[in-house]
Amino acid sequence: MINIWFDEETKKFIIETDDLSTKYFLETTTTTREFVPWKKQYGVVKRNYKIYDKKKTVDGKLYFQVGMGWAGYLTNTFSPYITKQCYDDIIKSVMTPIYRTQPFPELRDYQNEDVLHILKFRVGLFSCYTSYGNQKKNLRVMKKSIDMNYVKELVYGGKTSTEICSIVGVSRKTLFDRLKLHNISFRDVTYFNINVFNSIDTEEKAYWLGFLYADGYVCGYNNQVELSLKSADKDHLLKFKAFLSDTRSDNCIKTSLVSLNRRTFERCRYVVGNKVFHDQLIKLGCATKKSLTLTFPSNEIFIDQQLVFDFIRGYIDGDGCLYSNRSRLAIDICGTESFLNSIRLILPEFSKPMKDKRNDVYRIVCSHSSADKVAKILYKNATVYLTRKYDKFAELYRDV
Repeated sequence: MINIWFDEETKKFIIETDDLSTKYFLETTTTTREFVPWKKQYGVVKRNYKIYDKKKTVDGKLYFQVGMGWAGYLTNTFSPYITKQCYDDIIKSVMTPIYRTQPFPELRDYQNEDVLHILKFRVGLFSCYTSYGNQKKNLRVMKKSIDMNYVKELVYGGKTSTEICSIVGVSRKTLFDRLKLHNISFRDVTYFNINVFNSIDTEEKAYWLGFLYADGYVCGYNNQVELSLKSADKDHLLKFKAFLSDTRSDNCIKTSLVSLNRRTFERCRYVVGNKVFHDQLIKLGCATKKSLTLTFPSNEIFIDQQLVFDFIRGYIDGDGCLYSNRSRLAIDICGTESFLNSIRLILPEFSKPMKDKRNDVYRIVCSHSSADKVAKILYKNATVYLTRKYDKFAELYRDV
């Protein structure tokens, strides 16, 4: 038997029960190992936590005097035993006075009879709770209500954990605790073709692999792969997104301002995250921190050896330059000495690698008729390319 009423004089809840086990819903004892300063060593410390102010026994019955914080505690403690709709209604009853008169959904059968008895009185408790007491202080103990079906849609829709935390309004720890509880993992996200680079057997695959070699960022501490370009080349990122069969909207490509050499630029940024995709790129040689260690991939990864030229075109579109030299076409590529020497073995029209005086980057160059020969091989019949560089090729190219 449990009776609960509100004492207008003390502004406290009075809980009367003849069931001694009820106190275990109102108090708990924890045991931890803590450093004891006066003993200068670690020891076992027991702490008793309770939500009632006073407890007394009269004629075999227990009487608990409970403050306003009990409503918040009840919601936090018993939320696993109630439906989401019940939980939302409880929160509304505490947060907004207009919900006080609304009835709660019917109680279902609970595993613990004592929990059922306590929950039966929650309507009265919450209506008092909104009228009295320090609401801000007591609301801190409330458990955040999260629609996990909505969160699941966000996860499998390609949203990052940071974006989801911002949308739902919870901390990263809370988010990942709930995801673990509901067996939802970012590793299972497949909003794009994660196996696209398993076999380099088409022009598109070879080209985009080369482009990632140049401008891609493969993160070393998580499974993210990023491609960032200046805002004028946003259409090229949309091509890459279409190549990956990404089901997200175009809004996944974010625009922001960055500073470089005391100048400010607007960039667009496209990020995907998947362990299989991430690890496959590393296996193909597109490793993390590759600026000074990049090497040319093995020819064995290309099903058709002609795809090497598509790979090089992708790299030039990322870390190369097509420009006018005395009204003739010139091509400049930067990279590591090893990588550029490998390109020279395939396209001997390029000069020997020259080290840039400003940094540790090497460059190779070809111009005039040599550049026309290279451009004819790389660009003439290409179907995927960076538009502004292809336009420069079309403007300056002379058939040889």
